[in-house]
Amino acid sequence: MTEHAAHIQESANAKDSCSASLRHDLSISHLRGAAYFAGACALLEHVQRGPATDTILLQHRASSTSAIILAVASMEAFINEFHLDVEDNSLSVLGNAGRVAHIIRELWFTVDRRGILDKYQWVLTISESPSLDKSAPTYRMAADLVALRNYLVHYKPEWDDNPHTNVSLENRLSGKFELNPLSVPSQLFVPHRVLGYGSGAWAVRSARTLIKSFCSSLGCRDKLAGFDSEMQSTLSGVPPESVK
Repeated sequence: MTEHAAHIQESANAKDSCSASLRHDLSISHLRGAAYFAGACALLEHVQRGPATDTILLQHRASSTSAIILAVASMEAFINEFHLDVEDNSLSVLGNAGRVAHIIRELWFTVDRRGILDKYQWVLTISESPSLDKSAPTYRMAADLVALRNYLVHYKPEWDDNPHTNVSLENRLSGKFELNPLSVPSQLFVPHRVLGYGSGAWAVRSARTLIKSFCSSLGCRDKLAGFDSEMQSTLSGVPPESVK
C-alpha cells in the first residue's frame, strides 16, 4: 500500500489528452512517523541502565515530543484529506457523506478554521451519522491529546514552585499512560515526567482510535487500516522494514 493516491483527470482540450495528478496523504506518514518515534523511546528506555546522559535524555525527549505532535498532525491531515475527497466528489470513499457532498462543499468554509475535533463532529452531523460522544473515551483521549500538543507547541514557561498550568495538565492526564521512567517524581510533569514512551504510544493509539471511530460511524474508507500491523510493531520498537 502506498501513501498517496493518483488521480487521472481528463483534459478538456482539442487533443482530448489526459494528465495525471499526484496527491500525497500526509495523515498516513504522520501517524507512521509518530509510531516510529514512540518506538524509539521504547528502545531507549529498555536499554538504559543507571542515570541517563544528556544525549540520551535529548534523544528521548525529542522522540516523545515528535510522536505527540505528529499524532495530532495526522488527525488534522486526515479530516482535511477527507474534505478533498468531497471536493473531488470521490463518492466511493465518502460513505454517508456522499449523499450530502454538495452541502459539505458549500459550507466547509464555516468550519475550515475551527478545531480539529469540531471538523470531525461537523462532518458526522451533516452526514446524519452517529456523532462522537464527548463523554466517551475515544473523544476524551483525542481532546486530551490535542491539549498536550497545544501545551508543547504553544509552551509558556512557569517557575517550578508555582506551576499552575503544568499541574492542571497533569491532573487532566493523570492515569492515562505510564510516565517517563527516566525522570524522577520531584521533577515537573512537563517536560520531564510526561515525555516518554508512555505518552508517545498513547498519542498514536488515541489518534488512530479517533480516525477509526470516525470512519466506522460514517461508513467511509479507512486508508490507515493497512498500516495498523506495522504501527503496532513499530510501537514496540520493531523497525518497519522487519514487519511482514
